[in-house]
Parts: sequence; C-alpha cells; structure tokens
Amino acid sequence: MNFRELKIRIIILVAVISLGVLFGARFAYEHLFLGSLKEAFLSIDGVADLKVERGQQTNLVVTLERVERLETTYGAIRALAEERLGNHWTVELVDQRNGELVERYHQLHYALWQAISTGDFVEMADRVEAVTQGLDARITVDRDFIYVELETEDGYLYEIMPRQGGQAS
Repeated sequence: MNFRELKIRIIILVAVISLGVLFGARFAYEHLFLGSLKEAFLSIDGVADLKVERGQQTNLVVTLERVERLETTYGAIRALAEERLGNHWTVELVDQRNGELVERYHQLHYALWQAISTGDFVEMADRVEAVTQGLDARITVDRDFIYVELETEDGYLYEIMPRQGGQAS
C-alpha cells in the first residue's frame, strides 16, 4: 500500500463519518426537537396540528379546531413559541373558512383597520354587529391584537390583527 492509496482511504473514511454525523444530527433534530415541539403544541386546547417551516424565521403553521376563546389559544401558542424558539418565529393559523365567512370578513376588515387607526372600537362594534348578523361572531380586543372569530355550522374563520406593527396571523 502506498501513500496515495492511504490518503484516498482516509478521505473516504472521513467523508463517510462526516455524512453519518450530518444525517444523525438531522435525524435527532427532526425527531427529538421537532417531535417534542409538536407534542407541546398539540397539548394546547384547540390545536389540531403543527407544521414547522424553517427559514430566516421559523414559521409555525398551526391548524386549529373550533376554539372557545381565540385570544386564550393564541396566547398559549405565543407563550410556547417564545419559550421554545425565542423571538425568531411567526405563526400562520389554519382554520376551516368557507366562502361566506371570507366574504363577511372582507366586509368587516375595513371597520377593524379603521378602529386600529382611530382607536374608536365602539363604532367598530356597531359595524361588526351589522355585518355579522346570522353568524356566530366574536371580536375581542386586547392591548396588542384584535381577535376575529366568525363561525357557521360548516366552517370557522380566525384572524388576528396586530394593533401596532406586531406580528399576527
């Protein structure tokens, strides 16, 4: 065996070991970290599924079942995301919207943005009542967000609007 054959064998051995370590790390990340992350999110009331999309920020695609109070569910999602991921994440909520709910939300969102701009949430409430007749509708306002819940028998739409430049879905 000459020196050249030995170098080639060492290079191949190092390459195989490196690939093994990389694939092992990827497996551990996907099954240990993401698995426990998904398990933690699924323990939140109303969360049906979680998909994690990696990029500059981690995008959490959260599928919701019908929820009792969107602000409570979203608060739990945010708290867990901050605990596990720090500040580099976004949330995309997946609901079961239908054409009627989308149309009603479209009619409604002008009043919501106007209320964010002017701070006149009383006028917004009057407009919401007029637009959502015949629906099960709930609009909640807190310091950071407006939570929109519109429901019919065959669907539900959840939207979260930031009151000031924050992130929401």
